[in-house]
Amino acid sequence: MGRRGPAPDPPHLKALRAPARSKRDKRGKEQLNDAQPAIADVAKPPEYLKGNALWFWQQLAPEAARVGFLTVLSVHSFAAACEAFSTWRQYEGLCAEVGPQPAVMMGYRNAADRARDALVKVGARFGLDPTALANVKASPPKDPSDEAEEKRRRFFGVSGGRQA
Repeated sequence: MGRRGPAPDPPHLKALRAPARSKRDKRGKEQLNDAQPAIADVAKPPEYLKGNALWFWQQLAPEAARVGFLTVLSVHSFAAACEAFSTWRQYEGLCAEVGPQPAVMMGYRNAADRARDALVKVGARFGLDPTALANVKASPPKDPSDEAEEKRRRFFGVSGGRQA
């Protein structure tokens, strides 16, 4: 028997959520996994993406990488979502071309529905589903120099050589 309950959220989603509810340290704060995979280089999509799949990648991959959904380890899963989008669009085009009744008889409608379901299933992992984003609050990335200055100020009690 598999694990019960909903699938665990990735650490980057836990960090973006408002009140955390899973593992907590002594102070009641959630412990997050800091050893996360590096963000993917989305400038170059996988070579096997063509047509609508490549268009889908170019539209969504930069934003997915910016918010941390797309990492080096999840590139091929995101590419699977792109392929599912391409297949769905292909069969929807065939359905529109032949009409509703022949599309059902030829199996195009069934293939389009299965491709759409695959897109929804895989896409939910990358925040493409509104329910996946219901509790996520995205914030702009912090400037590393500001973060370093804040750590220096808290540790030493000084800022820029002056007493704070």
